[in-house]
Amino acid sequence: MKEIKAIIRMSKLQETKKVLEDAGFTPLTVLPVFGRGRQKGFIREPMGKPKNTRFIPKRMILMVVNDEDLDRVKELVINSNRTGNPGDGKIFVSDISEAIRIRTLEKGETSIT
Repeated sequence: MKEIKAIIRMSKLQETKKVLEDAGFTPLTVLPVFGRGRQKGFIREPMGKPKNTRFIPKRMILMVVNDEDLDRVKELVINSNRTGNPGDGKIFVSDISEAIRIRTLEKGETSIT
């Protein structure tokens, strides 16, 4: 099992959730987060003038998927978020050694579907 942490633009959240749901990946957690990347917190205002916000509001999607679904989920997130501009986001992948569904005590891959 793998944990996916995807940090994306707030404006891309609904599209990303829909794409994942349409592909059958419905279990996820969404958190409001603030951060900055290489652009160091600079964003462009509507008139094109750069503004330093220190930290930019984003959304973090947390998912745990079976190993065989990892590449498909990464592809879906990338395709629904990539604009080619700074701030498109990041995806982090970690190993999950154990998962337990508290209600049923199911363990392993069956607990995450």
